[in-house]
Parts: sequence; structure tokens; C-alpha cells
Amino acid sequence: MSEITSSRIESTKSSIQKLTKKIDRINAALGGGKNPYYYDESDLRRANQELQEAEERLHKWEAKLVAEEKEAGEPRIEAVETFLENWKCSAREYYNLRITEYRTYRAERTKKRKALENEFRSKGIFLYGKEMHDAEKEAGIDYDSSRQYVKSHFDALVVDIVSRGAQGPEFLEKSLDDEVKRKRRNLIARVKKVTGTIIDASGLYIAGNFEINGVVIGENGKARVTTISAGGWNVQCLHFRVLVKSL
Repeated sequence: MSEITSSRIESTKSSIQKLTKKIDRINAALGGGKNPYYYDESDLRRANQELQEAEERLHKWEAKLVAEEKEAGEPRIEAVETFLENWKCSAREYYNLRITEYRTYRAERTKKRKALENEFRSKGIFLYGKEMHDAEKEAGIDYDSSRQYVKSHFDALVVDIVSRGAQGPEFLEKSLDDEVKRKRRNLIARVKKVTGTIIDASGLYIAGNFEINGVVIGENGKARVTTISAGGWNVQCLHFRVLVKSL
């Protein structure tokens, strides 16, 4: 991942150099020099805005690189990796189930709308605009009703994945990988806040319910780790709460 981030940093730096040169050309042209591209004040404002955005992107990528290098330097703890892989598998199962349910809901809504149109047409009635909207609203399949139903029954991630079509599965995997990294950082940070630099994490183990428990030894002392999890499969996406207590 650091190689990708480094590449983006170099690409952004290149963009900044090009924009800086472009701004110099515009300033020279507006100052009475050659103006082959008919630059005006709006070009200068736009170029300065693009430069500011590029510099902001550069700061973001540089910060990301520092975080990645720091994470890469952290020792991998077998129990933590097993715990996170179990979570990822459970989350993938949950989201795939919900994706299927969401697609089924959309197909059923389309089917109901078509049936409604056919019902009125069979009676020689053709509805358009507000009349069609009122008929759909009465049947509970209008846009607002559907939007509220989706909002209350499906995760935003599920909707986003389905909207991406063929790229949906790849986006799901990336989202899960990103969440694993976030959970790993959070879990390790919770432990290190109590123990300091981790010296020995061999006392951590995966319980029968796939929760992570045990004792960690650090330079500042020991801590007991206890995990409380909830959800999973079709109830809700598996989530957990990590408790770290100093010993």
C-alpha cells in the first residue's frame, strides 16, 4: 500500500509543479507579456484554486504514508489477525445477504409499478405526472416512500455497492479491508494506551465465540483484553467492543 501512496505523492507533486509554472505564465501574460492562450483573471483564479486543491491532496497523501509506515512497523499479533479475519468473513456474509435482499426489494418495486400501470391501462386509463405519482403513493411505491423504506431497512454501504453494478463486489472488499485496518489500529491503540509498547501478546487467544481475550505485556505493565461482540449474519453487521483493563 505504501508504494501506491508514494506514487500518488509523486504524481501530485508533478501536478503542483505544472500548476506553478502555469500560474507564472498567466501572471506574466497579465503583466503585459506574451499571451498566446488569451489568459484572463478567471484563468488565474482557477489555476490558483487547482493549486490549492493539489497541495491539500499532497498533505493528505503524505499523512497517509506516515500512517502506513507506522502501521507497517507494528508487529503483527496472530490472535488479532485471526480475530479481524473472522470479523471480515462475518461482515462479508452479512453484506452479501443484505445486497441480495436490497436487489429483491428493487425488483419487486419495479414489478409493482409495472402492474399498477397495466391495471390502469386495462381500464383505458393512462396516468402521467401528478396522477401517476398519487397512484404510486397510494400503493406505497412512490419515490419518497421507497427512499424512506430503503433508509430505514438497508445500510448506506449496501445501497452504494448495488449502485456500482459490476464493480460492487470489488468495492465491498476494499471497504472491508479499510475497516479491518481501522479496527486493527483502534484495537492496538487501546492496548498500548494501557501497556505502552507491546512486548508480548502471546497471551491473547480466540475464544469459542470468536472473540479475542487474554493478557498483553507491555513496557509499562500488563493489561487484560476482553471483547464483547454482537450481531452477525442477518441481524446486523457483527460489531464488537474491546475492553482493556490494567493489571
